[in-house]
Amino acid sequence: MFATPGLSDPAALRALAGALPRRRRLPLRGTAVLITGGASGIGLAIARRAAARGARLWLWDRDPDALRAAQSELGSRARTFAVDLADADAIAGAEAALADLPPTHLVNNAGIL
Repeated sequence: MFATPGLSDPAALRALAGALPRRRRLPLRGTAVLITGGASGIGLAIARRAAARGARLWLWDRDPDALRAAQSELGSRARTFAVDLADADAIAGAEAALADLPPTHLVNNAGIL
């Protein structure tokens, strides 16, 4: 086991934690958050947290079935749009739908591993 001098001391750990910057929560009440890849996984988890903090949501995903499930779970706080971000025409169509509720925040989460 590796030991770091001073980090096994509770007082040293408290002092170190006190020196770190405090995490500030981004105010989301009254905002509109666009989440790409928002129908499942990390994107859906982010959507849940944002909705709980008062944000309206745009969820973009290429899986229409997962979008329907997310919409059902999140209710009226969420609007969904099936879009493949590799398709420029699909993005243009999805972008046009944003006109009546323009996003104030973007979470670019879409991707395939």
